[in-house]
Amino acid sequence: MVDVLLILVAYFLGSIPSGVVFGKLFGKRDVRDVGTKSSGAVNTFVYVGKLPGVLTLIVDMIKGALSVHLANMYSDSPWLPMASLLACICGHNHSIFLKFKGGKGLSSLVGAMLVIWYPGIFIVAFLIIMIGILMKDFNAATGLGLYSMPFILFVNDHQWYYLVFGVLIATLIMWKYRETIRDWFHKHKKSENEG
Repeated sequence: MVDVLLILVAYFLGSIPSGVVFGKLFGKRDVRDVGTKSSGAVNTFVYVGKLPGVLTLIVDMIKGALSVHLANMYSDSPWLPMASLLACICGHNHSIFLKFKGGKGLSSLVGAMLVIWYPGIFIVAFLIIMIGILMKDFNAATGLGLYSMPFILFVNDHQWYYLVFGVLIATLIMWKYRETIRDWFHKHKKSENEG
């Protein structure tokens, strides 16, 4: 029962639309009406303002970190921190306050990784940069490179839940990058045909 409650709390935390709140408070704009229409930190920073963007980044990271921390504190289930992270990102990407729309979940993932195993952030970031250089598209590389995260966590600590929940988390975030990835493949295929 406690585990279920913690997962629900994590989803609720993830659902808090910080980009929308800070955008309206400090930028006097609804971030969902500009740029990529995402309520996340990057869209808020670029199209609404630096202050609301930075505040959104910090709060979104706290949401991920707190979800994992609460699971560590109040549950004996070793898999619950990863399940709570999945719930948090699900809430962030499909918020109950935004008609099940939201951001991409990347900031919440980074915040959670600070609690789970912070060196993993640097390893995943390095791999994303390498993939981005090869693809010449860092947005598409982010969506694809996140699949390294569950395997890096598994190598560090051989537990099944890092793979299972990690792949689900990466897929949930990658889905938000699907159009960027699809555009890259279409562009790459077109250049091959022309060559």
